[in-house]
Amino acid sequence: MRFTIITMALLLLVTGGLFINEGSTNDGQGPFTAAIDPLLTEALEEAGQVKVWIAVRNLPIPGSTWSVDARARDATERQVRILSVLDENDFTLTYQSESAGVLSGSITESGVEKLSHHPFVLAIDMTIDVDIDSPLISTD
Repeated sequence: MRFTIITMALLLLVTGGLFINEGSTNDGQGPFTAAIDPLLTEALEEAGQVKVWIAVRNLPIPGSTWSVDARARDATERQVRILSVLDENDFTLTYQSESAGVLSGSITESGVEKLSHHPFVLAIDMTIDVDIDSPLISTD
């Protein structure tokens, strides 16, 4: 069984906390600059496409109410708006949360450029695959 960092990111978002690396690039050129994993640029230069998770900024959708149902619809709408600016060559979606603000998939440098100043993108971070098939603690 494989467990990825996306699951941990979902837990953080659901509990209200989102860890953003202090060293992430955020040049402050506007109110909506996404925090970008500093290792992402290097990885993209080497591989061309990298697995990432995208944290969605929790901004209200104009004209929406803030009921529980509306929040879930708004989360989906924010994700749709993010995905709408990307070409199929920019991003390959592998996971889309229905209620939490998280997308994951493989992204290219072009995709990062398009999302770095998108108003609904809070952060873009590389995923880390963790193999949990082997025991982490010895019971002997």
